[in-house]
Amino acid sequence: MRLDQFTVKAQEAIDAARRQAVEMGHQAIDVEHLLLALVEQRAGVIPPLLQKLGSNLSQLRTQLTEELTRRPKVHGGGGAEYITPRLQKVLDAALQEATHLKDQYVSTEHLLLVMVDQAGGAVERILKEAGVSKDGICAMGADGRPASGRRVIGWTDVAGLPLHDTGHDCGPGGGG
Repeated sequence: MRLDQFTVKAQEAIDAARRQAVEMGHQAIDVEHLLLALVEQRAGVIPPLLQKLGSNLSQLRTQLTEELTRRPKVHGGGGAEYITPRLQKVLDAALQEATHLKDQYVSTEHLLLVMVDQAGGAVERILKEAGVSKDGICAMGADGRPASGRRVIGWTDVAGLPLHDTGHDCGPGGGG
């Protein structure tokens, strides 16, 4: 994984996921760690987007934390020594999504889009229960406002800041 292919906010989320895994005594970083990092990301576009989709952030945090606390803990050593194959699949798919949409960097929005229908496991179930869908994400702009009926999401630049002037069709038959 080349972090230079990810926006600053996406890199921060991956690092926060690693820190959470270490703090929880987990040997590997998984998709649930990354989603929790995205939900908790201050000044990120994912928390307001999830709220606009009707998700309760507190409930998402609780469900993800409960899921993660059920996992085995490793004592001794540095912890979080590798990423799981599931997380690698999500990161690879997000890179493919960004490439397909002709975006230069993988953003937090790309990560969330992929998690909704390709992550499997608890993340996919938790997001679906929270009412988060790919169609719902695509119907919203990156700043969480409806995309005026267009199935467009405004992506972020390398610093993770919204690109309000551009967007990509990520609806059926479009970029998604």
